[in-house]
Formats: sequence, structure tokens, C-alpha cells
Amino acid sequence: MGISNSPTFLVAWLLLVFQVIAYTTISSETLRAIPAPGDDFDIKNGTLLAPILQPRVPGTPGSIKVQNHFIDFFKTSLPKWHISIQNSTSKTPATGKKEIPFVNLIMSRDPPWATPGEVSRLTLVAHYDSKLTPTDFIGATDSAAPCAMLMHAARTLDSALTKKWEAMQAEGLGEGGFEDVEDQGGIQVIFLDGEEAFVSWTNEDSLYGARSLAAEMESTFYPATSTYHNQLSSISLFVLLDLLGAPRPRVPSYFKTTHWAYKKLAGLEAHFRDLSAFTSSGGSWFPDVNKDEDRWMGGMVQDDHVPFMARGVEVLHLIPTPFPRVWHQVDDDGEHLDMKTVADWSVLITAFAAEWMDLDGFFDTADGTKGNKEPNNKDSHRVVGRTEFQNLSSPRILRGRSKMAPHIQIPLLPTPNHPLIDTATAIPQLCKDSIFDYMPPFILNNVDAIFILIIAIANMFLILSYALENSTLRKENAVLAQALMDEEMAAMGMASRYRPEDELSDWQTSADEMSGIEAEFHRGNVPSTANEGSTGTRKDRVREQECFQCLVGRGSIVAA
Repeated sequence: MGISNSPTFLVAWLLLVFQVIAYTTISSETLRAIPAPGDDFDIKNGTLLAPILQPRVPGTPGSIKVQNHFIDFFKTSLPKWHISIQNSTSKTPATGKKEIPFVNLIMSRDPPWATPGEVSRLTLVAHYDSKLTPTDFIGATDSAAPCAMLMHAARTLDSALTKKWEAMQAEGLGEGGFEDVEDQGGIQVIFLDGEEAFVSWTNEDSLYGARSLAAEMESTFYPATSTYHNQLSSISLFVLLDLLGAPRPRVPSYFKTTHWAYKKLAGLEAHFRDLSAFTSSGGSWFPDVNKDEDRWMGGMVQDDHVPFMARGVEVLHLIPTPFPRVWHQVDDDGEHLDMKTVADWSVLITAFAAEWMDLDGFFDTADGTKGNKEPNNKDSHRVVGRTEFQNLSSPRILRGRSKMAPHIQIPLLPTPNHPLIDTATAIPQLCKDSIFDYMPPFILNNVDAIFILIIAIANMFLILSYALENSTLRKENAVLAQALMDEEMAAMGMASRYRPEDELSDWQTSADEMSGIEAEFHRGNVPSTANEGSTGTRKDRVREQECFQCLVGRGSIVAA
């Protein structure tokens, strides 16, 4: 049976179309409204970048200063963000038996109505530690600048997140009304410790913080009825920044399952350049945007994503290949950063997160006016719930994970993570005119019940197909059994004309009658069963068969 004719495939397609979060492509106005970091990235006095530009080997005073810099920034500038600290210790080849502390910082912000286990999070990640050698190594691209980029993104997104969620609450959503809201997305920024090797890169001498955090998140479970079963499964996308800040970077697309996200990022870069909003020179940073997905060769760079990807987390790795010239050199410092490239990376990462979080229209515009949206204006409405599919003026793309049946895996279900098709391009084209616009309210308001009905019907078809298949197999087995019996009879010089459908269960031959049949046979009055042309009644054929069985049992007929 072809895939296109499979009931399972049909159900998968229906689930894909319905169980998504719709969001708009970010507008030019919003891109222009995203601020550059400006003086905050000054390498001497900038409030974001300068405090990170110091040696920060795990367990040293420099590392503690940078940790405090992150914590103070989020406490004072972003008080609505939740700060959590994950600690671990480990021995290293450079320190012998001494346990070195590793401190991971997780800053997160969720919708105000969110409950544990019901929120997926876009996760932006960079490591903040620096190498033990060479002496006084700072690691500006590796990864002080990426950490500052994430701080800038968090600060820029914060007010837009507040406006969006307040607008949703103003529409009457919340306080018991969020069970039907699909927009349960939050965001988290993770600063990882211990990425660098102390001596040389091995599986044991590297990724100290990432390995510890991934294991802990995997074993931190949510309530059994939650959408996401642990902290790790709630990561919608793991975006890792590393070695960014050198001029003219070239970032490949490393993983096929997140190539769709790579193309979205490349599209944002092209949009910025079309608006002349980038300050750096050179061509596109994303050479694989038109990569042939049928000829995927794979390949990756070992980095902090490895422990997470090994546990099934989807990863978008933003690290240039080749590496910057200053990689692991003492001159990887603030003076060797290309500040225009650093600034452009900052606004690009912010724009990617803003589009992911569906924040178009919630930023203050470049002319200083407020970017508040009118929540009651259906043409500009972007908050799309499970029962709330409204017209969107901008082209839509589809993403997200089902909230209704998160633990049910449908075979052949195409998703952005395991696409049978390119869901980032094919599905929007399919839904170009928005299929939701043509659906009656009854369907939109009873989506849960319709899904259950569809699955029940699909299961019924599967059961019927299995029953038909078993019936066919039984018939085939009966034919095979008869063929084998015919062969055995032929080997004894006889041919059976007795078929299963000729069976007369209520017909019996008495012992006296069998004696008469034997006598008739010896006198030659009973037609030979070897004669395939014999035309007797059904009862005659049955009598012949029993006669032969009787004679064989008595030894009157001996097989050759």
C-alpha cells in the first residue's frame, strides 16, 4: 500500500495541519525597531560586554565575577526572568584529585499563566568559561561576545514579551482559560561553564557543565499528566552560539532536522541586508541556505550541544567553519573583535527569537512610537489558540508540538524534527489561503473531539484491514493444505477429488457398508480414484475417499 493511500498517513496529515502554533514572518518595521547594542558593547566600558572580557577559567575569581555579572544584570534589568543555578564538580587532568566547581546559569521567562510541564522554551546558549592555556587567554569570540549577544537579546525581547502576554490577558485569556491556548512558549538563556578542555579535548576533558546540566534536566520530571515529561523535552530548539565576532563568518548548516530553522535565520539576515540594516561588510553568513537536502553529508563540530543532542534535543549550531584566525590564541581579545559583526549578530539573534516567539508588532518602532497591537483587530491578530484560528495578514509558517497528545507518536507523522516533507516550505504553500478561513465554527470549536473521532475511525479501518488480511491468509492456507494432500495422494498413485467444501460432517458409513464397498472394489465395480474424469455425486466421491482410507488402513493398498 502506498503511503499516500494509508489511513495512518491521512491522520498524520490532519494532525499536522491542526496541531501547530501559527506565527507570522517578522515585518520590516519590527526588524528596524530592534536596537543595536551600541555603547553597551564597548570593550572597555560597555555594561554588557566589557565585564566578560577577562580570564574566566572555572573555579577562579574571574569566573565568579562573570557569574555575578550575569546574575546582577538579570536581577536589576530583567526582574521578571527566573534565575536558577546548577552546580557540579569534577576532577580534571590538570588539577589531579582536586574537585573543580562548574556553575551553569539558566535564565528563563514563561507566560504568566504557565504551569510546570506545560511550557516549551526556545533555548539560547553560549559558554562563558575560558581556556586554562595560554596564560591570560580571554576568548572574546570564544565565547565572551556570544554571551553578550544573548544578554542583549534577552533585554530587547523582555518588553515585547510583556506586551504580548498582557494583550492576551486583556482578550480574556487566563485564570482558567489557558487550557485551550496553544501559545505556551517561553524562552530561556543558558550560560554554560566548563566547555573548554583543561589539557586536551576528550570525552572526559570537555563539556563539564553541559554534560552535568543535560543529565540533570533529563532526570528532572514534571507531573505525569504534563505535556512535557522532563525539562529536557520542553526545549523546543537549542540554539548554540560559539566563536562569533570575527569578520565575514561562514556558518554551515550542520543538522538536517533543523535545516528549516537555519533557512529562517538566513532569511532574516537577507532581510536585514535588504533593509541596509546591517553594518558589517561581506556576503551572506549562511552558505548552505540552498543546500540540497537529498544529498546531506552530515558532519558537526563537537561543542556544548553534544550531551543535549544525544538525548534527543533539536540543535541549531551557530559556529563558523573555518574557525576564526584567533581561535585559542592569546590575541582572541576585545581588540580583535569585529564590532560591526558583533552588533549584527546581536540584532540577528534577537530577530530570530522575536519571530520564534511571535512578537511582531510588539516592539517600539524606530521613530519612538509604541508598537502596541490592537488585540481586537482580527487582521493583525497573532495569538492563535486551539479553537481560535483567525485571519493573518502576513504569510504563515507552522511550527510547534501538539499540546493535546504529546506522548502519542503516530507513524509517518511529518514534523519539523523528522520531516517526510519540508514542513517549513511545503506546508505554508499548501495553506497559502489559510484552510482555517474556510472551516465552519463547529469544527474549530470541537477540535479535540474531532481528533479523537479521526483516530478512532483510523483504528477501525486498521482493524478491518487486519481482519480481511487474516481471512485471506486462512483461505490461502486451506488451498496450500489441499495442494499438499493432493501431492501425497498422487505419490500413492491416487488423486484426491475430495475438497474441504465437499465435507459432509453428518454423513457416516457403517462397518457393514464399508465391507460392501471393499467387496465392490475388488470386483472392479467401484471407479478408480486415479481417474480424474470420474463424475459422481458428492456422496459418491466421499464414499470413494473413505474406501481408500479403509483399504490403506487394512494394508490392502501399499504405497510404493
